[in-house]
Parts: sequence; structure tokens; C-alpha cells
Amino acid sequence: MPNTPARATALAALVASALLAALAVIWLMLPDLNPLAAASPPLVRLTGASTGAIAQLVLGAAGLVLAAIRLAHPARSARTPVVGDRVLGDARPAGEFRSSAGTGSVTTTSLAADDGAGPAPRFRPWLRGSAFAIAVLAGVGLLGFSGIAVSGYTMVLLLPLGAGVALVLFGTRRPLAALGIAGGASALVVLGETTGDAPVARLYGSMLISMGQTLPHAVEALVTIAFAGAWLLVAVGGTREGRLAGAVRRARVPITIAAAACSLPYVVARVSWLTPWPLFGSPGLISEDPVVTAMGLALGAAMALGGVLTLGLVLPWGERLPRWMGRLGDREVPVGAAVVPALVVAALFTFGGAGLAIDGVLGAGPLGDLTWTMGLVLPFWLWGPLLALAAWGYRLHRLRGVAAVNASSARECGTIGVPAGTRG
Repeated sequence: MPNTPARATALAALVASALLAALAVIWLMLPDLNPLAAASPPLVRLTGASTGAIAQLVLGAAGLVLAAIRLAHPARSARTPVVGDRVLGDARPAGEFRSSAGTGSVTTTSLAADDGAGPAPRFRPWLRGSAFAIAVLAGVGLLGFSGIAVSGYTMVLLLPLGAGVALVLFGTRRPLAALGIAGGASALVVLGETTGDAPVARLYGSMLISMGQTLPHAVEALVTIAFAGAWLLVAVGGTREGRLAGAVRRARVPITIAAAACSLPYVVARVSWLTPWPLFGSPGLISEDPVVTAMGLALGAAMALGGVLTLGLVLPWGERLPRWMGRLGDREVPVGAAVVPALVVAALFTFGGAGLAIDGVLGAGPLGDLTWTMGLVLPFWLWGPLLALAAWGYRLHRLRGVAAVNASSARECGTIGVPAGTRG
């Protein structure tokens, strides 16, 4: 049986590789548009923008070849698929029960994406290692800390949209309360614009106007993020559960709390902009330009939201949507819907932290002398690995629950421990 989720991940990696290579060709043909020179990721600072574009083309081409090999030799499974199969390469915890249709027998399965069954060859270790290598090279060499900056501003742009969607969902259950919240928020925006203390409309207007100038940089960063994230998912999908996995599953709550706490230094620094003692900001600039203050607070809000979403990996609403979300409320959260974004963000944070460390070692980069200080205020070097472990622990926890449900269902059907042909 072809592993459909693994194939979908390989297809995503194929598309991302094609886009990365296409952008590299554009940057080589139109060097004036090449955003790598302005972004100055670690590889570009060492080799130059043109060489960086060539390296990007090579990585994209390598991704196309690896994706073609991966799709030509799909992982196959002889198991009967269940709910847990649709997560990161058909992986399920060891010891999960499965009843064989028509026989009444029960077997156990492992966490592997493919267990060697079927005519297709196993996903070879060298291919998995190559996927990991091109993801890391793209993330650290072509992305660095600039990817986090682009993601932060993108998050700020999407905050009103996310708030609007949440308000609409809430309004399906409590329309009067939703109207009250919408009216109050609108009044605050108007008041902020009138007094000039919180010019939210001007902030988003200036961001939209500047999008034309920053569009090549944003597209480059987002495509590189997609490329690195997709290949990391290909590399780690379907790994077997061992002692480390068991330790991560048992310690997932403190790991997740520690990951969420990594957002606090930046949030505290941004909130301090509301006081006479702003951290990491010029008091004169902050007091003279309220748009700068609004942007800083919006970035702080985006960071705080990231911390809250991280906590969702151990809170009840991370497994089942809260009831206030209208028709979506009380539905089970698909495991992949939580794990895949968390792993991609974890990779982004890790690459950004590594890029910041490289900037500090080289004594270069956009932050200059503040590089090491910002490494403490923005501890992405720690948040990324912790978030990856938290997402892994969440996945193991959820799939363990699926195994328990499947075993219980098998018992209710009277199949466990009853040989075929002996049931009455």
C-alpha cells in the first residue's frame, strides 16, 4: 500500500525545489532584483550574492533529483491504515494493535514509515541524509536570521485576519458578544488614530505600501522556508520510536513550557516601550514616531501569540478545538495540523539562531555589535530545538492515544487473543 502522506510530503518538496531553482535563475538573470545581497545570509556574506544564487540553484536542482527518486520509489506498507497513519510518514507507536480483516487475528506494528513490506525498496538512509543536508544548507546558508524577520512581519500582517476569523467563529455561537468585541476594537483603533498614540491603520498602510520594495526578499525567504521545511519533513518522517522518543514523550510538558518561555524576553522588551525605559529602542525615536512603537508592540504581540500556540501542544485545546469556535468547536485537531507547522517553525527558529550565532562569530550581520545581546533577547537557538522536541512529544502522545483507542475497539469486537475460526 503506497504511503500517501509521505508521497504528499515528497510532492511538496518537489514543488518547493522547483520554486527555489526558478528564483535562483531569476536572480542570476536580473541581479538588480537579487534580494540575497540586501539580506546578507551567512553564505552570501562569505561568497557574494551571485555565488549565493548559484548555490541556491544547485540546492534546488538537488531537491528536484531527490524528489524524483523519492517519488519513483515510494515507501509501501503492508499494514491496514488507521487514523494515526496520516501523520509524518504513516508512523504509529510500537505495540499498536491491528485486527486483520477477515481473519480475526491481531498483530502489532512499529513506528516506521515503511517496514520493508511490498515490492518498493526501503527509503534508503543516504536519501534521508541527503534530504536533511540540503534542508540545513538552505536554512543556514540562504536564510539565516533574515527568515525570522520576514516571518515576524508576515505574522504581524496576518494578525488582523486571524483575529477577524476567530471573531466570526465566535460570533456563530455568541453573536451579541462578538458584535461588542468588534465595536470595542474598532473604537480603540479610531481613538488610536485620532490621538496619534496608536496609529494602527497607518502602521498597516505603511507595511502594505512597502510590500512592493520588499516583495522579492519576502518571496525568497518564504520559498526557502518552504524548501527547508519540506525536506526536513521528508528526512524525519517515519523514524522509529526508541528510548529517546519515550523520554521525550514523558517530559513533553516541561519541554513545551520551556519552549513557550523563550518568547518572554522579547515580549518583555517590547512591552517596556510603553514605559520611559524602553529596552533595545531609542527613547527619542520611540517618542517621536508612534508608528515605530506600534510596530514594536505588534511584533511583541506576534511573539506572544507564538508562545501561546506553543503551549497548545500540551493544553486541551491543542487536541480538541474549543467550543467557542462555532461549528469547528469541539472537533479533534488533526495531528498533522499541529505537528507539521510546529516542525517547520522549529526549523526556521533553529536556522535563525544558527545564523545569528554565525553573525556573532564573523563580527558581521545587520545587528552589528548587538548580535550577541539579541541572541539572548531572541533565544531562537534554544526555542527551535525545544519546539521540535515539543512537537515530537505531542505527536507521540496523540498517537499513543490512537493506539489505545484501536486496542479498545479490537477488544470490543472480541478479536484480541481469540484465534481465527474459534469465535462463537
